[in-house]
Formats: sequence, C-alpha cells, structure tokens
Amino acid sequence: MATQTRFLQSRINKLPLPEHGRTYYRDPETPGLQLCVWASGLKVYEYCRWVKGAKRTLKCGRVVHGEAVRIKLGNHPEISVAQARNLAELHSGKRANGTNPADAMRAMRKEPTFGELWKHYLEAHAKGKKRSWEEDVRQYDTYLSPWANTGLAGISQSDVRWIHSQVGAGEHPRQLAAVKDKKRKAGSSHYAANRLLALISTIFGHADGLGFHGPNPVKGVERFKERSRDRFMQTMEVRRFLDALEEADELWRDFFKVALLTGARRSNVQAMKWDDLELDRGLWRISEDEAKGGEPIIVVLVPAVVEILRRRLIETGGGVYVFASRESRSGHISEPKSAWKKILAAANLDGLRMHDLRRTLGSWQALAGVSLAIIGRSLGHKSLQATQVYARLNVDPIRESVTAATAAMLGAGSVAGDKGE
Repeated sequence: MATQTRFLQSRINKLPLPEHGRTYYRDPETPGLQLCVWASGLKVYEYCRWVKGAKRTLKCGRVVHGEAVRIKLGNHPEISVAQARNLAELHSGKRANGTNPADAMRAMRKEPTFGELWKHYLEAHAKGKKRSWEEDVRQYDTYLSPWANTGLAGISQSDVRWIHSQVGAGEHPRQLAAVKDKKRKAGSSHYAANRLLALISTIFGHADGLGFHGPNPVKGVERFKERSRDRFMQTMEVRRFLDALEEADELWRDFFKVALLTGARRSNVQAMKWDDLELDRGLWRISEDEAKGGEPIIVVLVPAVVEILRRRLIETGGGVYVFASRESRSGHISEPKSAWKKILAAANLDGLRMHDLRRTLGSWQALAGVSLAIIGRSLGHKSLQATQVYARLNVDPIRESVTAATAAMLGAGSVAGDKGE
C-alpha cells in the first residue's frame, strides 16, 4: 500500500528509510506517479497504472482484462520532481490513446542499451585510439551511467538537452555533490557541458556496430559559446614565477622551467624520455604514440633547457624518464598539482593554470612579431585554428597598417592644401 504525499524535492529528501525492503509513496497531483524508497537509501520514481487489454488468466486462476504497468522513470535526485511528473504524464497520455506503455518498454528491451553501447565504444574505439579515454570513463561514471539500462531509442534529444543545460549551469546533482565552491565551478561549466555533449555524440556515432540505426539525439542541441582562454604571464609575473621556482624542490623547478621554455604539453613533459632527446642538436622528438594529434612532434630545445637536461643526466645517471618517480606506477611524475599550488602562492600569482605556461611561450612569440604558422609549429598545433588565439596579441602589423594609412590620408590632405594656395 502506497502512502499519499505531495511530491516536493525537499520533502522527498527527508523521507524516512524503511528498516528493510522498500516502501511506496504516491503523488496525488499526478496519476500513476509513485516513489519507491529502498532501505539502502535508493529512491526511484515509477509510473504505475492498470492498462486495459486482452483477457489473461493469472497464476491464482483469476481472469483479468489488461495488466498492471510499472515503468521506472529515474532515480532521485538525478531527475527532479518536475521531470518525473512530465514523464508520468507522457505515459498517461499513451494510455489514454489506447497504447500500452509496457509494449514500448518491451520493444526497447530488445534493442541495445546505452550501457551496452558505451562498453562497445570504450573497448572497440576509445581504449585503442584515444589517449584521453580515462577522461571519457570519468564523464560516463559521473553523468551518463544512469542511462546504462535505457534502450538507445529511449534517449531523446530532450534528455540530452537537459543534461547539457544542467552541467552547463553547474546545477547537475552530481556536480553539486562533488563541488562545494560554486564560484570556482561556474567558470568551466560551459566547457565541461560541451565536452560531455561531444562524448555523447561520439558514443552514438558507434551505434551502427550494435545494429542500431536510430537518430543521434545530440543533433539539434545547441552548444554553449566558449571563450578562448588567453591568460599568459606578463613581464613582472614571469619574474615572480622564476623567483618562486628557485625556492622550489629541484625536481619541480626543473620540470616547470622545461615546461615553460619548451611550450610542450604537461603530459609530454612528465613522460619525457632520455632516448627521445638529442641534446647536441637541441631537439626533442615526441613520438606519435605520445603526441596529442597522433603525429610526431619535434620540439626545439633552447640552450637554457639543454643546460637543465645535461645537469639532470649527470645527477640522475640516466634511466628511462627525465623526471622519474618511484612513487608513480608509470615511472615518471604524474601529479604536479600540489607543487604547482605552492609555487603560485610563493609567486603571488592568481588564476594561472599549468597549461598557461604553454600559452605564455606562444603569447611572447606573438608579441615579438612571430608568425602564427611558426608559433603553431613550435607548439605542435595541427591546425592554424588552434593558434588563432595569439593573433590578437601581435598588434605591430595593425599599427604599421594604420600608421601607413593615416600618413597617406594626411599626406593627401597636405597636397590638396598646397594646390589650393
């Protein structure tokens, strides 16, 4: 027997848990909507109504016309009360039109689930071809795992739009549970939401492999606008940063200096191997297996970097990795966040990320008048688009153009004045 109670988010949060088994609550405002509360703490919204149909004989011998339909709508608080009501009303509408919602659910069970598609994508594509597949796993576990038992046709554009908007606003239940400081979270929410949208689209792009040929629910969902980040260290900031490095442990001082002076990605500097270096020629070859774009990258090593590396080679006696670590499974340093925070605090730098070291080199090149093509090659960019953020930093060509144009106009004016005299 279900207890009648008006569903409110705050009220559902405070519902007592049964000592064992489960208890049911019904929402008097929405026919068929009920909440199943388990002793484990799990709370599940369900649609439960009697649907008329063909005559059936139950095990007890009783003859009935139709069946009781019980459909899971979603877990609380992963879907809100308003969403649960909308889903229940949708099933009630089908029932009113003479359609049995259970028939549609049974048909969906015959098709691949999102969880099955995820496993297919992960094993057949991501692990073998993406260096960032572990980030895909994190996103799936955080946001997409509630869809695991849902048939692919059951995931609609509105479902995708909802999760995209929730993550973009920083209001997804799992975001709120994981992040306490909403102000810090808000800055990257649009970026995170767009990356999640891209992952969903990519996963559905492999649905053919499981025999599903339905539409990709991401199509038509508008992405948030993203602003290209152009944070880099100015002259005084570079001085404070280098001064702070001198007080840091030698390992981290060398690591961050090499990262700054090569402009290489953090992951590549962490995994730098002695065998990939030609110190006499001042070159570092990042193999296609380690490079983000899947193509080898040649990094030029300036004398200051070569000096650091020669000293480390003498002090460490070589080995496999330049920045080796016995505490890491990989054999090289893996997480510099703690050291990074200490250096920023010592340098009194705010809002600087490790990736901004890479951006700093590109920005100083742009300010020196270096072409975008050269900047892109030095940073290992595959396309000019990735380098466009530095275009607005080099104003010298604009200054020269405006100076020439204004001089021509002023010159024309003086000529006209001479003729009039």
